[in-house]
Amino acid sequence: MNFISRYRRSKFFGPALLAAALFLLATSYSVASATTFKAVTPTSDKTTLIAEGKEIFARGCSSCHGLNLEGGAIAPSLIGVGAASVDFQVGTGRMPMADMSVQAARKTPVYNEAETAALAAYVASLAPGPA
Repeated sequence: MNFISRYRRSKFFGPALLAAALFLLATSYSVASATTFKAVTPTSDKTTLIAEGKEIFARGCSSCHGLNLEGGAIAPSLIGVGAASVDFQVGTGRMPMADMSVQAARKTPVYNEAETAALAAYVASLAPGPA
C-alpha cells in the first residue's frame, strides 16, 4: 500500500493519468470511426453506381428534369452541371424541390449518401461537367 501511495502523491501522477486516459479515448474513437467509415462508403463499382443512379433518377428526378437531363418548363437542364453540383444540391436537401417559385432552401436530404453518390455518378456519366 505504501508503494502505491507514494506514486499517487507524485506531481507527475495526475498528468500521466490524464495523458493515458486521453490516449485510450482517442484510440477507441479512431477505431470506431474507421469501422463506421467502412460501413458508409458507397459502392465503388462505377458501373453499378451509374445503374443505381439511373434508377433513382428515373424514379425521382426525370419528371421535372426529363429522361435525358434536358430540363423543361419547371426545371433546368442538367447537361454539363457535373457530379459536384448534383452532390451539393441533393446532399444538402435542396433537391428535390417542393416549391418551384422560390429559391431552394437547405432542408433534410431525401436521399442518403450512397444514393446521392449514385445520382452524381449517373449525371456525370451522361453529361460530364465540373468534378
